[in-house]
Amino acid sequence: MATDDSGRRAFMRRLPASSVALSGLGTAQPWFSAGRPTEADAATKAISGYAVNVLDFGAVGDGRTLCTAGIQAAINACASAGGGKVFVPPGKYLTGPIFLKSNLEFEVLAGATLLGSTNFADYPTIAGRWEGLDRTVYASLITGIDLDSVAENVSAVNVVMRNLEETGIVVSMFYEDEDRTTLHPVDVRTPIFRNFHCSDILLDGAKASIVVEGLPESPIQGLSLDNVFIKAADKGISCYQVHGFSLSNAVVNANSGPAVECKNVLDLELVRVRTPKSQLNVPVIAMEEVHEAMVQSCSAAESGSALVQLRGAGNRDITLALNRVSKPTQEVAFTDGATEKAVVRRI
Repeated sequence: MATDDSGRRAFMRRLPASSVALSGLGTAQPWFSAGRPTEADAATKAISGYAVNVLDFGAVGDGRTLCTAGIQAAINACASAGGGKVFVPPGKYLTGPIFLKSNLEFEVLAGATLLGSTNFADYPTIAGRWEGLDRTVYASLITGIDLDSVAENVSAVNVVMRNLEETGIVVSMFYEDEDRTTLHPVDVRTPIFRNFHCSDILLDGAKASIVVEGLPESPIQGLSLDNVFIKAADKGISCYQVHGFSLSNAVVNANSGPAVECKNVLDLELVRVRTPKSQLNVPVIAMEEVHEAMVQSCSAAESGSALVQLRGAGNRDITLALNRVSKPTQEVAFTDGATEKAVVRRI
């Protein structure tokens, strides 16, 4: 990640883009889409009305021709003109990683599909950070590094990922060389993520399925996942520092740990979440420092310790409604100082 001498904040963001399908081996980390459209005078003939068509820069939507260079050239041209929109028209575009720039929108139109190359030679490595450690990682298929601070109104549908090296979907903010738990003053460089929606997700094979990580001073605002099928992953869905997280119609098969784990989340909604692969003495859903949560129509198999496990004394205003559990599994369990007071309603 890029930094400056003043310790400038750097962050990497990854999320599926619209109408995405990954085939074959997949990628180490799949998708990020971000942008803040800015009007600018057109600098080249190919830019009209502040919109850039990737076809004008050599991309071919036949599903066979590698389009990385053409798509990246369109992004670079738009950024050089001061910003605007880069759009991908209907077709199938085979590509390796592309790198977004500040002050632009990247839009995959209806009928367009970005296909991740199955050749790992097409994926450069970049400096990254994971679980508090500096490390070298493969670039995501769509990557943003040291961008301006607003990413909003991002949507993705029909996302298929198989045999990933690491994590399926990552929406993550961090400061390079700093602990993400440290509270920083809010200023013009503070990243803002808001209004993310992803639906119809299939993930088959990854170290972790979905990771969502905001910051103490800038939680991710408004993220929803709908119709999620995690066929196989070492770990389930984890969510930290989010205001407004919704997960609905989800089946999660995790080899270890809870299917869903939430910490420091305000306004949480979990509806029709289940795991056919419950683990002995492991809850389906774990919560810590969660406020204003609804768990509705979720289910737990017999082998699990509980449907919901509340950890610590910081949970409050939890509502449980119409859930289904098999004896002797508990609907809710309390650990590390959590008490019944955290649950305000059971239906």
